[in-house]
Amino acid sequence: MAELRVTVLVDNDHRTEEEKKKEAKRCLFPGGASPLACEWGLSLWLEYRDSQNALRKFLLDAGSEGGFAENAKALGINLREARCLVLSHAHYDHTDGADAFFAVNDTAPVCLSENAKGCRCYSRKKDGSLRYIGIREGLLSPVKSRLVYTKGLTQLTPGVYLVPHKKADTEAIARRQGLFVEAEGGMPVPDRFRHEQSLVVRTDAGLVILSPCSHTGMRAITEEVQETFPGEPLAAFVGGLHLFRLDEEETRREGEVIRSLPVKRIYTGHCTGERQTQILKEMLGEKLVPFASGSVFTI
Repeated sequence: MAELRVTVLVDNDHRTEEEKKKEAKRCLFPGGASPLACEWGLSLWLEYRDSQNALRKFLLDAGSEGGFAENAKALGINLREARCLVLSHAHYDHTDGADAFFAVNDTAPVCLSENAKGCRCYSRKKDGSLRYIGIREGLLSPVKSRLVYTKGLTQLTPGVYLVPHKKADTEAIARRQGLFVEAEGGMPVPDRFRHEQSLVVRTDAGLVILSPCSHTGMRAITEEVQETFPGEPLAAFVGGLHLFRLDEEETRREGEVIRSLPVKRIYTGHCTGERQTQILKEMLGEKLVPFASGSVFTI
């Protein structure tokens, strides 16, 4: 029986940047009293048991500060067992904690899109200026020999695939989200999110799409997966939906789009936004499952 067990190693609690500077926030592990680290970012531990009963383990993203490694230890997860580290895209809040993984696992390859190579990403601040939000300079240099740059559909192991984001008309999305990349000559242009990829896992229940930030939108990503795996049912969508900048009206419009998608269950947190998650939960009911640091679910 092919199934996927997901443990949320670290997630954020939607605090403002100023609040995050004032205190080290802790989260309570669901069902227990052990405090777990929270940070602005996301890291998922994946345990995939395929149809031949082979068990393979992956780390998807590494958060921003390395709290995932601390939480993994508290949860009894051995990061040395990871088959590979997959980086979903070139933003700091999914990559910059990777030092903590490299410190305990010195063999696993690090998989990221070839378009992430040299990609410099920026976010527009309230005053209109741009701040760098890309991969920390020098972070990947010590593991250069372990880097695997993916292009197109990539099979990591039978039943586990990386699917590139290739939606063409992303300029309006990028401008709305205030996300840019550096073009030739150093000029910032709207991000086309070519450095982003989804992890797709085939289970008996159907395909599970893991898209930690979903910048191009859940509809575009599910359509990409349906085009790649025609006719296969979509069991679940796991990841942030990047709605935290939307007001209530915009969130409800997005909720109607999400409601129409042929996905049985949505597990979400990180950049979806606290208020936005509440609205989606109201609209989607049991179809939507919010997660936090320490959440565990099997699909």
